[in-house]
Parts: sequence; C-alpha cells; structure tokens
Amino acid sequence: MTGDPPIIGILSPPDWCEPAVQEFPMLSAAPVRMQQAMVPLPGLNYDDLQNISEAQTQVEVAAQLLGNAGARAIGMTGTPFVWAGLSTKADIEARHASIAQAAGCDVVMAGTAICEALQDLGARRIAVATPYYTESWREQTRVALHAFGFDVASIASADSMDSITRIKSIADHDATTDMDTVLRLLTDLRRQDLDTDALVVAGAGVRMLDATPRFEAELGCPIVSSDTALYYALLKTVGLPCQPGLLGRMEAALP
Repeated sequence: MTGDPPIIGILSPPDWCEPAVQEFPMLSAAPVRMQQAMVPLPGLNYDDLQNISEAQTQVEVAAQLLGNAGARAIGMTGTPFVWAGLSTKADIEARHASIAQAAGCDVVMAGTAICEALQDLGARRIAVATPYYTESWREQTRVALHAFGFDVASIASADSMDSITRIKSIADHDATTDMDTVLRLLTDLRRQDLDTDALVVAGAGVRMLDATPRFEAELGCPIVSSDTALYYALLKTVGLPCQPGLLGRMEAALP
C-alpha cells in the first residue's frame, strides 16, 4: 500500500542467525519493515572460499525471492559473498550487479559496502582487523580491498596476539569476537601505523554497532565494519534518516 514503510530485505548466509533483522529497525529513524531470506545451501563449508564463490546461483535465487516480496532494497550480509574467488574490481562489481539484476531492486553487500563507506570518509590507507578469519580469508580480504584502490597497511586476525591459538576454522569465531579481544586487536593495529586513515573490522560475526563510537573515541580514528558499513549503505540507498550516535563517523558522511 502507498505510504507504507519500505521493506528492507536481509539476505544472509546459510545456517546463520542474522542480527540485522533486529538491529536495522533500531538504527533507522524512520519506520521500516524487514524481510529475511537465507542462501539455500545448508551445511556450507565456509572454510573453503571456493564454496562461497560457487554459491552465486543460490544467492541470486534468494535475492529474487526478496525482490518478489517487495523489498525496496536488500542488504547482503556475509562479507565474502561478493568477492570470494575474485581479484579485480570489475569482476566484483559484475557479481554484485548480477545479484541486483536477479533481485530487481537495489542490493548492497557487506564486502563492497565497506569500500563505499571508506571512500565516503576519504580514507585510502587502512589497517584491517579480521578477528576470526583464517589465513586464506585474510589474504582474500586484502586482495579485494586492494582491488578497490585501498592501501592496506596491515591486516591481522586475533591469532596474531599471543593469547589466541591459531585460527583453523571460521566455525571457531566465538573465541575471537568479544569486544575486549576486538579492541585489543584494533589497538595493536593502530599502534603499528598511526598514519592510517581508518580501521576496518571485517566479519559479520563481529557486531560493532554499539561499540563503534566508543572505539573511535579511544583510538582517534574512523572505524568501518561489516555490519555498520552494510547499515550505512542501506540508509544511504533508501534515503532513510539515522538514529544519532550509533554509526560513529560514518553518520556524518550520510547525505
């Protein structure tokens, strides 16, 4: 019906309970309606990025379902779903465009929303925290950010800290996503290079919405994360106002 709040679709990875469905309505200062769909690939092996790369058809099916349900825009969580297996900006953008075409509406994806937010903040040299990422995920993250023109000064998971055992599987993320561990990792990265324009936190398993303003004040640097960048891109795409004080420095970059 005309005048109803817009429907925001959330497209999430398989076997994952996505907090965005509850968080985004609290972030938007205007009413929204939420609809979620999972990529229909139960039991996906996340440790092998090739499996994520090959999920394109299923991602497009889920996106189409959300578009058919009337979504004004769709936010795709699961940071690597847009860049897994790819190494150039053109290929990443082509995958993104194919998903949007299937949906028939605007689609924003966490992996490229990070780049959009960094660009809007004027950041070029960045340090990247990937708290629970394995070595292959870290390297693919670096490649994707480099493809979009960013100078990645450093990138590290929580296993770079002495107290954390080497990360062998994405499924072990619970031990590395508490806020104390994330702040320690960000602090280490910031101390290594004070000339970075921004800090990035990659991984939807790290929920930065409540922590971002506090961490930015402590570290003196903008922080862009998978969840907050996705929300930023959705607000910007749909033209929704933002509740103040949650997105940190990204809030000032909204139109």
